[in-house]
Amino acid sequence: RHLYSKNFGLAGALSVLLLVITAILSLIVFRVMDFKSETRSDIWGMRKMGIELHFAGPKTLLPRFLSEEPGIVIHDRIEDAIKDADAIEVLRIQLERQKAGLFPSNREYARIFGINNERLALAKDDVLILHPGPMNKGLEISPYVAYGNNSAIQEQVQNGVAVRMALLTLVLTGGKLA
Repeated sequence: RHLYSKNFGLAGALSVLLLVITAILSLIVFRVMDFKSETRSDIWGMRKMGIELHFAGPKTLLPRFLSEEPGIVIHDRIEDAIKDADAIEVLRIQLERQKAGLFPSNREYARIFGINNERLALAKDDVLILHPGPMNKGLEISPYVAYGNNSAIQEQVQNGVAVRMALLTLVLTGGKLA
């Protein structure tokens, strides 16, 4: 019912599909993020699969087009977005953006939007935690959550690399495999 990631795009989407293919129907995905250029295609793909998307993050980092997308719920409070989530995808905060003053401080971001034990308890017991890496542990996600029992982050990163390699091979060989 909630989901998302960093250099996600097609490779990331495919790696997540490998993880959640059996639960794809009625999936609620919640995404905490510093929005990237891949956001539009990820949203399109997830909506095509019938995924209900919930977003939260600093208003200065939320793209305007999100409010125009059908089937997307934007929350002011991360706690409201996480409630009953099947999956939570956390994106890396690009610290270079902090120099632009898009949110008050790293400490403030972690306090208001960081995924920690208390917030994780609001989601379903079997919530899937995703993050494309690299992580700013202690900022967007606590180490406990990142390496906890619900985390599929290491598998997501590993699958993302394999999928990218396979796609690159297909592109470079014109789809002809030896």
